Amino acid sequence: MIRDMVRLSLWGVQSKKKEIVRELFALGVLHLDQDTPSTAEDDGTFNSLKLLRGKVLGLIEALGWDGWNSLREEDLGASETSLLDLSSAETVHEIDRSLEAFTSRLASLLAEAKEKDDLLDRLNRSEEVLRKFTPFFSGKAPSETEEDSLWWVENGDAPALVASLAAALDGGERHEAVSSHFVAGKESFGLLGLRTSLSAASIVRRVA
Repeated sequence: MIRDMVRLSLWGVQSKKKEIVRELFALGVLHLDQDTPSTAEDDGTFNSLKLLRGKVLGLIEALGWDGWNSLREEDLGASETSLLDLSSAETVHEIDRSLEAFTSRLASLLAEAKEKDDLLDRLNRSEEVLRKFTPFFSGKAPSETEEDSLWWVENGDAPALVASLAAALDGGERHEAVSSHFVAGKESFGLLGLRTSLSAASIVRRVA
């Protein structure tokens, strides 16, 4: 007996494939038509779906998401309902458009997170440097005729610079001393703290 039949596209969770096919067979409503040649449109849609699958898996891997067991039938049903009125090509286009928007937003969030991580790293390094200067600043406070100054200098130049400054000050009539504290940087530059008299400021600027 020949019956009128309808062709359906069935979407389901991959892990439930065997159960779905078994249930349809049990209902007597499944007829496999393996000899029907595919059209160019079907092939194009299938290839597009494979590309989308790769995009989705790439995003899932980038996010480190592994919550497949948390997916609910209601969520899948709602997504399927929203696509019922679209053709296969339109469905692929909508999914691709959503993925592009999500990818762009994700890239923006990742860039923002990296900027904040970099800022936090710089703040931590600054705090570390200031902590190392605690003995220099927490000692005797400078008098009204003294001033403290901070200078970025190359790590290898700091000892010679302090020696040159001390020699320049000692060579004057007042034979002034210079108090210094140096914290070497992790790269090429470190921070040099100096305490000198206000009258020696011009000498400090010239030497430093």
